[in-house]
Amino acid sequence: MASAVQSFVTPSFHGYSVQFSPFARNSLTCVGGQHYGISGHGTLLVLQLTEEGIRLNSRGEWKDNLFCAAWSENSEQRVASGGGDGSIQLWDLASGRGQPDGAITPAKVLQEHGLEVSDMSWSCPRGAPQHLLSASWDGSVKLWDVEAAASQSLRTFSHHSRPVYSCRWSPHTAGMFATVAGDGMAALCDARSEVGIQNVFTCHQAEVLCCDWNKYIPHLLVTGSVDGTVRCWDIRQPSRPQFFLQGHKLAVKQVRCSPHHRDRYVSSSYDCTVRVWSAHGESGIGHASCLQEYRHHKEFVYGLDCSLHVPGLVADCSWDSTVNIYECAALAGA
Repeated sequence: MASAVQSFVTPSFHGYSVQFSPFARNSLTCVGGQHYGISGHGTLLVLQLTEEGIRLNSRGEWKDNLFCAAWSENSEQRVASGGGDGSIQLWDLASGRGQPDGAITPAKVLQEHGLEVSDMSWSCPRGAPQHLLSASWDGSVKLWDVEAAASQSLRTFSHHSRPVYSCRWSPHTAGMFATVAGDGMAALCDARSEVGIQNVFTCHQAEVLCCDWNKYIPHLLVTGSVDGTVRCWDIRQPSRPQFFLQGHKLAVKQVRCSPHHRDRYVSSSYDCTVRVWSAHGESGIGHASCLQEYRHHKEFVYGLDCSLHVPGLVADCSWDSTVNIYECAALAGA
């Protein structure tokens, strides 16, 4: 693993989302677009981390900016992306073999959302059919079976009153997912239930831009907000957060729970930083501290992810047209 920051520069391309492959330890995807997402087309990149640096494996173009990407949990050749035109593109990475720059085109396009697709999440199949969740600025969350012949969603959830910014399947409980939105609310949903919505609670007094599940504690959900804080919630009793992570000067755009530590979290912000946190304890008496801070970007840091395969390996992307991959010591140790 490289000890220093390795960078991949994307001229005229402003990064919005980055994700490591759940299959290959040295692969990741990044999406973004032109003119800071205001106009122009979008690009999907598949990158590979090598001894010589980061190289481009595949590249796909879309007619509108791309704002999110999600790597399938059951196919290493499938990546989904979400566009500003409300569409979802399903990319077959194998189609780029032998093409100049690994050029790929969408194998399938899903079009139901009325506004920008802000986030997506693939379920972990464990022998069951895999489903895709999509969240949108139109205030809805949609459930998809991408293997179905018809390009229609299975179900639409409309429990938020403002744009939905993030959706995440629980890695612990089949069928359960969380959503957060511009209404300051977090919602817990069960895709298997006719009722669907299990609980809704206020988690910030401002727009909530991101959420993630703790990988070791099934009842712990983490949220990040325009108010600059990250908050950790016991979903069984979400009347108050277990602890606050305070330090960002502007909105928290992305938060990730470490896949290798039960008490470590990473967040990225409009203040151009990435912070690594340690947090633990019971509700109301939790302890939290910032372990590391990275200031290697000059613009908003939109995308953030932690490698499943290499403890401590982090990737981020920013409006400064740079994708960074680096080893975080606070996440690498036992």
